[in-house]
Amino acid sequence: MGRSGPAGRALLATGTLLFLFGAIGVVYHVLIYPSMVPHYGGGEQLCLSGGSVSLLVESEGGLVIWLESDSRVVALVDGQVAGEGERLTLEIPPGAHDLTIEGREGAEVSLRLRQAPSVRKILAYATLSALGLTVAWASLFGRWASKGAG
Repeated sequence: MGRSGPAGRALLATGTLLFLFGAIGVVYHVLIYPSMVPHYGGGEQLCLSGGSVSLLVESEGGLVIWLESDSRVVALVDGQVAGEGERLTLEIPPGAHDLTIEGREGAEVSLRLRQAPSVRKILAYATLSALGLTVAWASLFGRWASKGAG
């Protein structure tokens, strides 16, 4: 085990901060970001006036939509039937899409939307966390720690 001089302590602190920053970034992008309202992470209550309603949905990483209705409905994505029933789960690919829900006049429909997290950002934060762990480990047990006291 190396000596802990000022350089070793600085490396340990830097590695620990990098690890924590990366870990918090991963947790944020996996658990919090997908459910944020501005990017279609939330819910909508709809009433089918005229027997249908259309929404434009858009995302960078795709959407998962859970649909519940008090009667049978048909969900169409870009004009193609994506599901039919009182409870549906729809997976929408990345990009802009027209979501249409058709059913009986006045049907109550509840939508929950969740955006898929950015895999690229999750990998970047995981890499940062691994780098921080490596730096912290090296400061404790590597050759940098023994050279730190001079």
